[in-house]
Amino acid sequence: MYQQRRNMRSEIIDAIGDKKIITFTYSGKHRKVEPHCLGENASGNIILRGYQIDGGSISREPEGWKLFKVEGISSLEILDADFDVRKDYKRNDSAMSKIISQI
Repeated sequence: MYQQRRNMRSEIIDAIGDKKIITFTYSGKHRKVEPHCLGENASGNIILRGYQIDGGSISREPEGWKLFKVEGISSLEILDADFDVRKDYKRNDSAMSKIISQI
């Protein structure tokens, strides 16, 4: 399980660096996301900040900025589709005590 999470983290880092859209399942919902930042929160959880462009959401907001715990992500795929950095993206995300990778 640890190795799977480590591989997923590496894939997310690659997607951030290459500005590639990713898809995954989270909280039982399929999501399409532009990954902008990966880091660690104060509780030690690895989290992803991304702009969701399509898919389901518990909050019923299918589009917008969201935080995802990497441990809750499954069926991750990197698409062969680029994205542009969102104009309202803020580097050095305040939700993260440690930044692992960011645009």
